[in-house]
Amino acid sequence: MGKPRREIMFDTIDISNIACRDRAGERGTDIAYTMKLFADMQRRRSGFHHVEETENNVVRSLFWTDSLCKMNYDLYGDFVSFDTTFSMNIYGLPFAPIIGVDNHGSTVLFGVGLLKDEKIGSFKWLLSTFVEAMGGKEPKYIITDQDQAIKTAIKEALPRTRHRFCWWHIRKNLKENNVAVFAQHPGMSDDIFRIVKNSLDQDEFERAWKAAISLHKVEGNKHLNTLWELRNFWVPAYFKDCFYPFSSTTTHSESTNSMWKNYVDHKDTIKRFVNAYRTIQQNCLATLDKKRHRTEEKAPSLETGFLIERQASQVYTNEIFRKFQLELRNWTYFKCSDLAKGRQYLKKRLLSLDKKCGNHIQARNLTGLSSG
Repeated sequence: MGKPRREIMFDTIDISNIACRDRAGERGTDIAYTMKLFADMQRRRSGFHHVEETENNVVRSLFWTDSLCKMNYDLYGDFVSFDTTFSMNIYGLPFAPIIGVDNHGSTVLFGVGLLKDEKIGSFKWLLSTFVEAMGGKEPKYIITDQDQAIKTAIKEALPRTRHRFCWWHIRKNLKENNVAVFAQHPGMSDDIFRIVKNSLDQDEFERAWKAAISLHKVEGNKHLNTLWELRNFWVPAYFKDCFYPFSSTTTHSESTNSMWKNYVDHKDTIKRFVNAYRTIQQNCLATLDKKRHRTEEKAPSLETGFLIERQASQVYTNEIFRKFQLELRNWTYFKCSDLAKGRQYLKKRLLSLDKKCGNHIQARNLTGLSSG
């Protein structure tokens, strides 16, 4: 950190994918300009913080964050999503944003990493650097894709963090790795996905999974056996007591990647990336102001006479309240009863609400039917 920025450059191996033309001059100019940007941001932006991983005076990886990221992490840092599918191919540096979900249900940025590679050491450096920048606070829950290097890095760098795999990636790999098996066993894929989605607890999942494997006679399937061994990393029944806000997948990370693609492409330089970061943070602040204004100035309409709905409208932001309201509406539309305790349930629609009826009449009708 104390050495002059102009001395720090990327070596030939680190940027082997860069175009041959003016290779050394381009990389030197880019990193020098980036360091000047960082120095300027550190002067102008309260709380801006960046770290370089260097070896033999060569930059290998970068991490940066700022006061907005730190504030968001302090408020919403129980859960983080981490994904490296977007990379800057001009240098081959994986882009590694660390993001979360705020009280509006929106994606927020906690920090940004550009890594030398996607190996265990790079992931450990990034996660450790991130936690140090956040005052030593580890996230309680994290979701990533099914990557062994990330899994190992999280276990070592975040020993108290509960790690979950993205269900979308699990499902995709399950289909791709078992095309022939599923073709030979009609209905097997539907059985597995139904078991995963509908199991209410771990015991129910394990009994149903074993029964399905036995029924279709696929006990020797290596991929299915691997998924079984890793079940506490991806099956929803193992996360009933965990806080993964609207997140069984890395969708929030992927939406962040899509947002960055509006400002930079895979052939852009680091300095363009940092400039895009500044623009994106300003846009995020403007969006947050609009959502706060809507919550403060416009009270949401109520649909039932339940006291809990009115109370929720006063506690939640408008975006979160709408999610709660949908759950409340669905709950009052249906009655669930046991057909075979712990194994089979009957869900019955109680009443189609007439929008012409008053809220209190709707509530009385639903309550009466539910209790009857």
